[in-house]
Amino acid sequence: MKQRLNIISVLLLLYSLPCFPQIDTIRELTSVDSIIVKEYSMLVNIRGHEVSGICVINISPDSCIIGTIINEFGIKAFDFSYSKGKVKIFNIMSPIDKWYIRKIVKNDFSFLLSNILINYVTLSNKKRTLKKMSDGRILLENNRHKIIYTFLPLTENNETLK
Repeated sequence: MKQRLNIISVLLLLYSLPCFPQIDTIRELTSVDSIIVKEYSMLVNIRGHEVSGICVINISPDSCIIGTIINEFGIKAFDFSYSKGKVKIFNIMSPIDKWYIRKIVKNDFSFLLSNILINYVTLSNKKRTLKKMSDGRILLENNRHKIIYTFLPLTENNETLK
């Protein structure tokens, strides 16, 4: 009896596959005007020690930013969001889930994300320097803690979902 039920379930699944909408149809049906997706290869240099990973950032039309950072093996370091000038960090992995690390990363990403849509510029304050290069690279230096974040675009053209 169980074998027949499994076979019927598989046949129903295969029969209904052509009914699923294609990706282009799903994109047309979304109510969001456009979401900018930026993908970066990220390198963090902390006092001579390097950590690499991938950063994916989604920028919505209302300037809300959501992103994630994962290492190159697919293990998520943390997620972040930026809205109305404030950064929230969540789903942070336990080895870096310390209040002082959260505070440093939160302030660094706040400085970065508040200026991410500005092209080819050098900004600095007492603690941080942000350099956006013409080739798409972004360098963020935390002068106080000697941390350098380097973001290299993974794709030449950043995708826009419509």
